[in-house]
Amino acid sequence: KGKESTSDAEDGGKYATQAIENVRTVVSLRREERFIELYQEAYDHDFRKRLVYLHYISFANALANSLMFFIHAASFGYGVTLIQSNEMTFDGVFRVFSVITFSAMSIGRSASMAPSYSKGKASAERIFELNQRESKVDPEDTSGITLSDITGNIEFRDVRFRYPARPKLRILRHLNLSCSSGETTALVG
Repeated sequence: KGKESTSDAEDGGKYATQAIENVRTVVSLRREERFIELYQEAYDHDFRKRLVYLHYISFANALANSLMFFIHAASFGYGVTLIQSNEMTFDGVFRVFSVITFSAMSIGRSASMAPSYSKGKASAERIFELNQRESKVDPEDTSGITLSDITGNIEFRDVRFRYPARPKLRILRHLNLSCSSGETTALVG
């Protein structure tokens, strides 16, 4: 595996892609069952890992959802005690209850955004790194070729192109294109 570890589901997808791309070889060697087994093992292993993770998430979700009811019960239970001992009034208990409830909701919402915060922080650090990077091109440098007569007409003649990852597939074949000055030209596709 590469720099970042891939999930088992991604590995299963790779097996399926390899089998489809090389279907003639796979069939001629009668290896269909082996690719099916590899695919199934990868997804089964990934499923088991996610099932364990799902139990942790379910427990945390259940705790978070029930915590509000425990806070309500404790607040009203203690509030009744304070009212009976004439230390607080009925409306005072509800004010404190409202403050506690809304504070707990705000803390819960903030805690749920913690994963997004760490992703945002990592993204911001990357942006700062990019902004502090020195450009290899000096915009103030006047040395080099200065063209005296520029009309803005662009012409492409016999352009050929292939992606480096797929050298057998030709994308452009003998493309000829003229773009006149003052006109808008768009390539779509």
